[in-house]
Amino acid sequence: MARPRGVDVKDALPQGTTLIEATIQRSGDGLQPCGGAVCQLGEMAVGETALVRVRALVSPNSGSVGTVLTNTATIFGVTEDANPADNSDSVVTVVGSVADVV
Repeated sequence: MARPRGVDVKDALPQGTTLIEATIQRSGDGLQPCGGAVCQLGEMAVGETALVRVRALVSPNSGSVGTVLTNTATIFGVTEDANPADNSDSVVTVVGSVADVV
């Protein structure tokens, strides 16, 4: 099995959201900033795992409390993938409210 090379994770944030922070944590390492909605992992060891965390702010104009947003991230790379069917994942989030306390 070939080592995955040129691995990137791209997160297409839902419309009406703004990226706050994107980080990646590779097997045995601490959190590292991605620098944007594309996290560049480069070469990975066979069987290595990576956790990408994305934080975004929902615009007040993009929906009211209870609006459902779907966020999808996709992984791609230079090395051919034997199973491309598992290269993306989505998470559904329900918009909540936040109180401004002065």
